[in-house]
Amino acid sequence: MRITKRQLTKLIREAQGGDTEKYDDDSALTGDQDELPDGLQKGIIDKTVEDREESNEGMISEGDEDHEMFASDDELKELGSYISDLNHFAVQVTDRMMEMSARYGELSATTTYAVKAANAAEEVSDRFDKALDEMLRHY
Repeated sequence: MRITKRQLTKLIREAQGGDTEKYDDDSALTGDQDELPDGLQKGIIDKTVEDREESNEGMISEGDEDHEMFASDDELKELGSYISDLNHFAVQVTDRMMEMSARYGELSATTTYAVKAANAAEEVSDRFDKALDEMLRHY
């Protein structure tokens, strides 16, 4: 089996725990962090996932379910529940995708879309909450 100098260099870097392309496309890395060694990149990614999990714990909150507008409209309450679930599951998918992309590099690009979906779900949730507050003022 013949390998090129570039392939050999890559193998050596991987064996030494150096900088490879394994984590470079992960959305948790910002700026020039894709130039850091893989071990540091993995640490940054893991910390980002932990932080996101902590900030989203209890995402399906009872506070949303107790909004005053829900008392007058069961369908509105049901919609609020669906939006909370959407937000919760979008974050779970993103976190799982990040974990899996560390194992399977082919998933790295897909992780970017999962993050976008989670951000969009959070935006929907925020706008829904604001709309509920606005409705409360008018009704």
